[in-house]
Amino acid sequence: MVDAWAAIEKAVPREKLAEALAVIAEVVPDGEGHEDAERRAALATRYGTVGRATWPHSQPC
Repeated sequence: MVDAWAAIEKAVPREKLAEALAVIAEVVPDGEGHEDAERRAALATRYGTVGRATWPHSQPC
């Protein structure tokens, strides 16, 4: 676990990670009862395809 945190902190400071997690907690609904849950789950399966093209630090395939 210590190695994992060290790798994460090399990529992003802990303070910035905490800020990002706070934003995610505000935006993402709790539980599966949200009306868009099924659509969001379907989009999540496609993220790997779209994510590489849109992520600012993506590497070419």
